[in-house]
Order: sequence, then C-alpha cells, then structure tokens
Amino acid sequence: MKKCQNCNLIFDDTKKFYNKCGKPLISADETFYQKSQQINSALESQRPPYKSLKLKIGITIASLIMILVAGIIFFKFPSGTIKDIDGNVYHTIKIGKQVWTAENLRTTKYNNGSDIPLLNNSWGNSIPGYCYLTNNPDSIIKYGILYNWFTIDTKALAQTVGTFHLMQNGTTLQDYLIATGCNWDGTTIGNKIAKSLASKTSWNISKINGTIGDDLTKNNRSGFSALPGGYRGVYGKHYSFGLYARWWSSTQINASDAYIRFLNNDKESLSINDSCYGYSTDKNNGYSVRLVRDY
Repeated sequence: MKKCQNCNLIFDDTKKFYNKCGKPLISADETFYQKSQQINSALESQRPPYKSLKLKIGITIASLIMILVAGIIFFKFPSGTIKDIDGNVYHTIKIGKQVWTAENLRTTKYNNGSDIPLLNNSWGNSIPGYCYLTNNPDSIIKYGILYNWFTIDTKALAQTVGTFHLMQNGTTLQDYLIATGCNWDGTTIGNKIAKSLASKTSWNISKINGTIGDDLTKNNRSGFSALPGGYRGVYGKHYSFGLYARWWSSTQINASDAYIRFLNNDKESLSINDSCYGYSTDKNNGYSVRLVRDY
C-alpha cells in the first residue's frame, strides 16, 4: 500500500491506481520509518529523566538480588506450625528432607484423647507417665514435658501431632547439617553441629571453643532451638538444668534401656553417646521428646 504526500489518498500498486495531484507516493514502510525518527527525536530530548529512570530500575533490580541472596543465607530452613491433640501449637522447621518440631512436646493426652498419667510424686515405677521440669507446671511453655520411655512405648504419643513420629536412632539430621556446613567451624566433616542446634539462651557458659556454651550468639543456625531442660532420673531427682538437652528415640535396646540423643553445653557434637554410635539409658528416666516427619 502507498499513500499520497499531498492528498493522503491510499493507493494499491496491484490495481495500478495513481494519484491525480502529481505528488510522489510514499510506502507504508517509509511512513513507519519517518514516524520512528520523530519518536526517537522526542525521546532524545527527554534523555536526562530517561537515564535517571534506568538508574532507578538498575538499583531496584540490584536491591531485589540482594534480598534474594539474603533469603538464601538467612532463611535456609523454612518454618511453619502444627497443633497437637491438646491444642498446643508448635513451631516447625524444615531441615533437609525432614520437618522437625522446633519445641519439645508438651501434650498431656494420648492420640485417643485419654490422659497420660502425671507422675510428679510417684516417679520410677515402670508405668507410662510424664512430669514437669522440677515439678513446676510453669516450665511446660518453654521446656515442654518430660516423659518416661514407657509412655513412648504405648505408640500413642507421637501420633497426637498428625503424621509426625519420634526421632529414630539414626543420623539423617546430623549428616545433613554436617554436609551443608553447619559445623561450628564451617567444615563438612566430623560431628560439630551442636551450636547449630542449640538455642541462643538458657545454656550455661563454657570456655571450650566451639561448644554450645561458647558465645551463645552464634547458636541455632538451623532453627532447631534446643533448650537445656536437663532430665529426671530413675529415683525422681532432676539433673543438669542449663547443661543438657536430652530426647528419647523410638528405639529400645532391651527391656530396661532405650536410645537417646543429647546435647551438652560443653560439647560440640550431637551425641548418642561419646563415640556417637549408641547410648542406652534406663526407661524410667524422664526425657524430652521431639517429633519429625519426612518432607
């Protein structure tokens, strides 16, 4: 198609029409070129604001990139919440291919709604039950409840929180944290992950480099938030508040003993025992409970 410069009539070459005013014809392509030149000239006259806009866009993109990088560094372990049969709400944390409760269990009911016996004053009788830390009910909010292993053995405790189950006598959590550089010294070999699991408060101070009690501000990289609630012994005495965090596993050794996992304020490792292979303990002891599920 062509257009007359003078009368603006449109002519189709294939029909051999000619303008009658004698003015030359310009093609649609030529018209587009001329309009483009006009637009470019207008933009050129506005160059300072245009450059400023480019600068602002560049800064905005750079800011977004910084936010995303910060998110990768500081929010590596996504969080959420769940609720138990008692209505207690727990924060959760995703670590690798597992989701963990970031607080100790504090339910007083089995999954069928029946009460778990409170054994504050009758501890060590080889029957299912729980107690409060130092027999103080106010401790439940921060430290959770201490259960004996006979409560664990009912198989009706962990299921009070959906599909979650007790930690097992394995090393999945440990292996992931080591492999992703959560050792206190940044290495990816050896079990030095205690600081990444322990909370930043309530632990007794230690002067041993790399241990939980050595500079609490560097703790809890994983968000696991382990607190040193100690434990209750077979004969009812409470031990190691501020020093130990101990949790039952779902694995028993024999009729009298079962495995646990624990942290100490003056150790750098998450332990099963000192050599990290297995530690049996009396089922009448009272330890905390953490729950986990596959992601």
